[in-house]
Amino acid sequence: MTIGMMITFFDFRNDIRELIKSLCKHNKVVLFIKKEHEELIKPHLIPGLTYRLISEQKKTWKNYIADRLFLLLNKIPKSKQNYYLMEEFKLNNLQNPGQQNKAKFILKLKKFLPKVISYDFYLSKLTYKGETDISGIDKFIAFTEIYDDYLFARLLTENLPIAVYVYSWDHPCKHVRFSKKVNYLVWNKGMSEDLQQLQGINENAITELGATQLGYIYKFRQSVKAKPALSYFYYGCGIGIENLVPVEIAIIETLADAILETNPDYKLIVRPYPNFKNWALYNQLLKKENIELDNSYKQNDLSISEEDIINKFQSINNAQAFFHIGTTLGLEACFTECPSFILDLLPKQDNKKDIYHFIHQYQNEKYLMNGIDSNTITSLTNLKNTFKELPHKNFLSFNQAVAQQFTVLSFDEIANQLIDK
Repeated sequence: MTIGMMITFFDFRNDIRELIKSLCKHNKVVLFIKKEHEELIKPHLIPGLTYRLISEQKKTWKNYIADRLFLLLNKIPKSKQNYYLMEEFKLNNLQNPGQQNKAKFILKLKKFLPKVISYDFYLSKLTYKGETDISGIDKFIAFTEIYDDYLFARLLTENLPIAVYVYSWDHPCKHVRFSKKVNYLVWNKGMSEDLQQLQGINENAITELGATQLGYIYKFRQSVKAKPALSYFYYGCGIGIENLVPVEIAIIETLADAILETNPDYKLIVRPYPNFKNWALYNQLLKKENIELDNSYKQNDLSISEEDIINKFQSINNAQAFFHIGTTLGLEACFTECPSFILDLLPKQDNKKDIYHFIHQYQNEKYLMNGIDSNTITSLTNLKNTFKELPHKNFLSFNQAVAQQFTVLSFDEIANQLIDK
């Protein structure tokens, strides 16, 4: 079988490259990419994997108007706070001041404009070139967020077999490109519910497949070593926006002080946010005598080696406890023997893009904060009491409750299910 794929951030998504390796054992895979990403793809080509350039976007007034109207008037998920928070984060990452100011103006404008244009309506108004070579492809798979609207519009118009894999647990909460004309593959029942409630996707159009991001958890479990009695706690940074990083650093300093008071012989290992460019900001943490930075995985590009990923899970597993403010790593920690805690120490503010609202995103509240309260730390007193009670196996019941919602599969198993489903 020959499978055509559209993948956003291919060079960053190690797990997707592992999935493709598994697919290529018995199939051919063709990546459809834009010309500007060609050099990013070439280092990752393997036997059975090729790529073709997309040539669909037409520069016409009709398309220009459709693009602009969808940008301003697109329907958004019912988790509005998540959507606007992520849009704020994205525009703050723009390096060009002019582009950033333009993006801020558009986002401010969008908050007052009606949300009336669906993704399907927008796609139906696009005129595409039809020049991309799609011959010989048996099935197409797109990954959220949709990589190229024009090629996607063509595939739908020509009624070609296509499914969309919802790549991350927070994508139903924050993305807007969800067509109601395709089938979806999701991690688990919870994400199926999210697609239905937040995006209005019909239940019959959703299939539970498994999580590629948990494929490394499967590998970790095959090689996990017995947990030694090591004297450290672990914190995983979750903020990649420069003006909010100092707030997270202040939370980490509070955590370090509480450790020094209750467990003076213990270290706090801090894992900086991988995609944050200005790691120099984290050097402030080194002023605390009980903090060490885990920067062993820092790379020149966006990828991290498999060895570093497995070592990351081993480091978490060996810790007395793992702390975060709402990250995928906090979810992944629930599959280890290290209790995972979310720090909710700051009061709610009127500012919708502060740390409080980052912590209280839809997916964090649903999967990590509702149910077992003991693993949500809401005050300094609560934090210190938690340290006094550690290690206690009761805290691991939270991990178990979270992990039970997901099925951990190998990349080969996910690849086989992907073909079957």
